[in-house]
Amino acid sequence: MRTVKAPSIIPIVERRLEKWGIWWTRAQEGGTGYSPSQTSTLLHRLMKQAPGTYSHRDLFTELSEEAQDAVAIESLLLDMEGFKDMERCAAAIRIRYAGRGTNQEKAAELGVSVEMFYDRLKTGVIWIASATRHEAKHSKAALKDG
Repeated sequence: MRTVKAPSIIPIVERRLEKWGIWWTRAQEGGTGYSPSQTSTLLHRLMKQAPGTYSHRDLFTELSEEAQDAVAIESLLLDMEGFKDMERCAAAIRIRYAGRGTNQEKAAELGVSVEMFYDRLKTGVIWIASATRHEAKHSKAALKDG
């Protein structure tokens, strides 16, 4: 009998961080954080609807997957920054995924060697992966109980 190895959550976390970095960069450049196609579609719908008939909840639902994931990643980074030893890892993640330049330039901006920069990234990604698994486990338990 062949054993099937479960896929690693690390590549999934890294893809989420890539998407978060794009969202964060757009938001910092004065945008909403969402792609222009999503934003223009929403503005068009809002203009067509009578005032007061299209709620903020509808907007969030419309953008739910991208918005909720970006907010979840940001929330995890803020949580990470709350731990003294992890704030440096959060800084490495922020500059890696939302910063510009080479990784060598990013490491220099943080005042660390490239090796230390990669160590902090790896530790931060593992922390997010662990927190993500923990959240998923508790969400499944809540669904069973509810």
